[in-house]
Amino acid sequence: MKKLLSVLLVIFLTASITACTSNEGSAVEGKSASTSQKVEKQSFGLNEAVTLKDLKITALKIEESNGIEFLEAEDGKIFVGVNFEVENMSEETQSVSSLLQFDAYADDTKCEYSFTANVAFGDGTLDGEIAPGKKLVGWYAVEVSQDWKQLELEFKADLLSDKKAKFIFVK
Repeated sequence: MKKLLSVLLVIFLTASITACTSNEGSAVEGKSASTSQKVEKQSFGLNEAVTLKDLKITALKIEESNGIEFLEAEDGKIFVGVNFEVENMSEETQSVSSLLQFDAYADDTKCEYSFTANVAFGDGTLDGEIAPGKKLVGWYAVEVSQDWKQLELEFKADLLSDKKAKFIFVK
């Protein structure tokens, strides 16, 4: 547990420092498999990419889980995980933090990132540094009511920017 808290503190500090020293990007557009989209588009779904500042983010898949072994969802709830790919389009190392750069809403009600839920999906989190031209693939997971209908995830380019990409998933 102490190791997990230490890792989270390092991620938080790294993201904070990076946000304070990063350069503001000028190109703000996203691309799907067949069309080019400006960030003004209201929302994005699976396999639609959007570029905010120097990060290109794509939702690859969404899954539900009741949990694993002793890490299970509470009664009446379920874990929902979205697998994202984040690509660093800049020439500098970029940091990503699931705690600081994402906001989640299930059926218009704010919900928090869940470490327990994330463990159910394995394959890592969306936390860490990405070298220039490289990618980070991981899960963003929440615990929601079993009868959820819509999950909305907002990704912020950085802590100091108002630019957001909104991903909406309907059950």
